[in-house]
Amino acid sequence: MGETQPKAVYTDSNYVYSHGGYDDFTKYCTKPEFGYNGFTDNLKTLEPSDDAATVNWGEGWRTPTINEWVELLTKCSYTFTTRNGVNGCLFTARNGNSIFLPVRGRIGDGKSSIEDGMGNYWSSSLNTGMPIYAKGFQFIIDFDDCDIYDDFSRCAGYSVRPVCASR
Repeated sequence: MGETQPKAVYTDSNYVYSHGGYDDFTKYCTKPEFGYNGFTDNLKTLEPSDDAATVNWGEGWRTPTINEWVELLTKCSYTFTTRNGVNGCLFTARNGNSIFLPVRGRIGDGKSSIEDGMGNYWSSSLNTGMPIYAKGFQFIIDFDDCDIYDDFSRCAGYSVRPVCASR
């Protein structure tokens, strides 16, 4: 959460808003025990300057909130499928609109989980109770499962599926 450019390795020691560890954050911290020298800023949602979608795609684009991921799960049907040779999950709304999310794992401590048939996507929402985590969306093809999680390590590399405000 807050990284705007990809890295080869994601760890707590090279996370952009860490002072070197998983419990010394310098931004997006709601509890002093997780902030560097007791730091808190009570930010709960990514600011545009820290949003990979906004930084890389431009004004109007952003990372979805956790509530938008919940809406996708509750208002759409989904099926696991392959499109153009890529495994993923197809969500279809009642009006027929659809979105395909490809398998995209996570990268943490130099290891990738993309081979595990998982789709891991950031939300722009912090886990305020445990600010070492952010909230995100995950599907696992082998388990026929899609769900919301509040324990995405902020120091790991997850995918972003940008959304755009209506123009």
